[in-house]
Amino acid sequence: MLNTMIDDMNETEKIRFSSERFIVLHLDRFLRNLHTSRSSFNKLLMIGISLIIYSLVIMLFGNRLKISANYFIIIPLIAVSFSCGFKGGILMGILALPMNLLMFRLLGHPEYAPESKLIAEITGITIGTILGYLSDYYYEIEVEIERRRTAERKLRQSVNEKEILIHEVHHRVKNNLNIVKSLIQLQINRSIDQNFIGEAEKLIRRIYSISRVHEQLYKGNKIATPSLSEYLPQLVEDILSGIGEGRLLVDYRIDVPLTELSIEQATSLGLIVNEVLTNAVKYSLPLVEIPKLEIVLRIEGQETIIELKNNAPTFLPGRDEYNGLGLKLIKTLCDQLGAKYEYLPGNGTTFRLSLLL
Repeated sequence: MLNTMIDDMNETEKIRFSSERFIVLHLDRFLRNLHTSRSSFNKLLMIGISLIIYSLVIMLFGNRLKISANYFIIIPLIAVSFSCGFKGGILMGILALPMNLLMFRLLGHPEYAPESKLIAEITGITIGTILGYLSDYYYEIEVEIERRRTAERKLRQSVNEKEILIHEVHHRVKNNLNIVKSLIQLQINRSIDQNFIGEAEKLIRRIYSISRVHEQLYKGNKIATPSLSEYLPQLVEDILSGIGEGRLLVDYRIDVPLTELSIEQATSLGLIVNEVLTNAVKYSLPLVEIPKLEIVLRIEGQETIIELKNNAPTFLPGRDEYNGLGLKLIKTLCDQLGAKYEYLPGNGTTFRLSLLL
């Protein structure tokens, strides 16, 4: 809003605003330094300078100013209040009138003293008390601001250190998963048992789905929570590429806002999608000449709906070839997500997953 107001100003107003802002910022910085560095030397220096200025004004201009010279006691009164706080303000307020009387006597004109000494004394004490209180209050605010700045710096440093550690953990997990995949692949290369090879390849794809989550968690130089609308299409492409199904036509219909996933949600969802696509490619899609896959992502009420549709003959999980580890894994992972799933018969096969994110 401040930037918009500045943009609406003409050049003259901008220059005046910049000058006023410059003065205010430097005055605030001066007062802050004055309050936060309450050393004895700084106190004495400021009080001494104010007394010298006050004395010079009275001695040089007292005869011309006459009674008006009384007002210049405000200079040491402000200095003492700002330097010594509430107690100093009260003390200087008490001494203000006697100091004026002393200076006028030295000047040889005691008649310059205020007509009502009682009112002058009360006024000095009141002003000193208020200035001293405001000085202490301002000092406490500055101390609190500095304390919070220090805490914020430490917190930012701690967050940065934790992000580095988290990044290192995810990096190591991904590397370890890749090592496991490589070991399984080596065993596949040495085996001639087709049943073992098929199951081992399924295991590799499951490991890859988990590895993909940890890869998505770190983008650029910071931890990035996976977004469902970005994560799902990339996951599908990676799974199909790993299966070697390049002829499959994939259509994406994504109509959801930017929904972030936790690590657990992304891992479970990745494994579910992997199992569904693997079953579709293995059992259904080989039965059609031009296999097609449609990925639908939408919102229904408070639920997020994920649908994986293909144009192959109806898939029924009750058939024996589908009742293996994959379907059990889907059931378990859906329970962990608090999600519901179903296979819908019709023109092809539709896997429908409903979950709350």
